[in-house]
Amino acid sequence: MKRFLNCLIFLLVFFLVRQKTFAALGDAEIRGSFDGSDIVIKTTARLAGAIDSLTWKGKEFVDSTDHGRQIQTAWNVNNYGQCYNPTEAGAANDGLKNQSSTSLLLDFRITGQSYITKSKPAFWLNPGVYDDNCEWDVSSSSPPWKSGYTINKTKVSNFILEKNVKIGWQNLDNVIEYVSNITIPQDQNLDVPIRSMILVHPAIYMPTDFSVFYRYDLRTASLSQLMPAYGYSPIPAILATPDGKYSLGLYTPDISWSGFPDNEQKAYTGYATLDWRSFGNTMLLSTRIPVKPEAKSTFDPGTYAYRSYLIIGTLANVQNSMIRLYRYFNSSGLADLNADGKVDIFDYNILVGNFGKTGAAGFTPADIDNNGKVDIFDYNILVGNFGLPAGKAGK
Repeated sequence: MKRFLNCLIFLLVFFLVRQKTFAALGDAEIRGSFDGSDIVIKTTARLAGAIDSLTWKGKEFVDSTDHGRQIQTAWNVNNYGQCYNPTEAGAANDGLKNQSSTSLLLDFRITGQSYITKSKPAFWLNPGVYDDNCEWDVSSSSPPWKSGYTINKTKVSNFILEKNVKIGWQNLDNVIEYVSNITIPQDQNLDVPIRSMILVHPAIYMPTDFSVFYRYDLRTASLSQLMPAYGYSPIPAILATPDGKYSLGLYTPDISWSGFPDNEQKAYTGYATLDWRSFGNTMLLSTRIPVKPEAKSTFDPGTYAYRSYLIIGTLANVQNSMIRLYRYFNSSGLADLNADGKVDIFDYNILVGNFGKTGAAGFTPADIDNNGKVDIFDYNILVGNFGLPAGKAGK
């Protein structure tokens, strides 16, 4: 009998210990390596899979105070501002201490250095709430918002957000690819027809020691400090510590250099930089991208994909990788090399055959780039060494 009781106690203790090791859905981390240190991204069930922490060399890059900060995807519909505002991490009422989120995390998977989430974002404000930022007033510039009541009739939206975050991209170890697929449901599952969206992709709230704001014009590799650190622009932005040892940049090919001149919110679109030390003791780096259907007055039900890239490191690291990202998305003439529009290792024979290197003794991809691969970053070298027409040079 005593032996039986001992076995029972052992099994009970073992079961309880094992229970603690099973993390809640969304409690996880992924890692990559850059410059001798791990890049670590942590997500939590508390935030429905939004990024709760981003560290490099032990430095925290995320302010995760409530459910509206973090690194996360959000959008507002039909210029309703916070009054129709699906928000990945949760709702305003989830507050500072709530260990759960109104948003519903449906699936969470990790593959190597990436993670994938599927969720139904909460509306930022509950039904029936009166708010000052409820409708864009095109007739006024100060303030540009009208007050009113929330449009949503439920706490949780029927939009589906599928997000893929990956550390490391195209041989750039300090680049984090951030992709969101937003599924708009059938009209009967919506409170209003979707005529337009302002996509925040992502919002990046950072600690206040990231106090130096830059614009980085990738066309000319010109870095300029923002004074004051508030504004919206089609020129990508970087936030850094004063010594430049820790920096985070944001780039997306979804923002053109001309911005969004035809949008009613044109002055508040592009890359946003906000010094909110006096308001919420935080710093903000984000995008505000207007999205409208191409040929109709409302969006068809379906899935719409958007991508952004976070670049982490020293200020010099971030500048270097942002330039390489820009060249990847903006070089012309690549289709002349390969039908897939990329210069990669599979183009080696094409390059040899078409550019006069057939039979050259000892020619290998390492002759082009010191990483041993023929890739997109060799484009300008290829232009110089393989006789592409001058007009094909990258932008």
